[in-house]
Amino acid sequence: MKFFLAITMLGIIFGTSFASYGVLAQEATEYKLLQPIPLDGANSAPTDTTTAEPYIKGIFTLIIAIAGGLAVVRIIFGGIQYMSTDAFEGKSEAKTIIQNAIWGLLLAIGAWLILFTINPDLIKFDLTIPPPQ
Repeated sequence: MKFFLAITMLGIIFGTSFASYGVLAQEATEYKLLQPIPLDGANSAPTDTTTAEPYIKGIFTLIIAIAGGLAVVRIIFGGIQYMSTDAFEGKSEAKTIIQNAIWGLLLAIGAWLILFTINPDLIKFDLTIPPPQ
């Protein structure tokens, strides 16, 4: 079970890391939205057309945020389980839950940090193709 979870997490991290490379060979396509939406936050003006860039960037940010949120929830759950049990087996299981949550949080932060360290443009998801010189 732990092996399956580890493989799944690695697949998600590598899948989101390299998801934009298949798009680089294509020209940016604008989509006509059914309803104008602000893509840069609440203070930006609504737009009628968009490309895939803000969505890919948003999905990547959402995945990192969900991983962090789930890790915090698991740490809280493990802490409650650790405090509420007197059995040695329950305490060791709670410690394992907390350790796994911390490792998952470090893995998610590490994925972002590695991409940012290699090249900060990797997490900006700018999918435009520069013209040949």
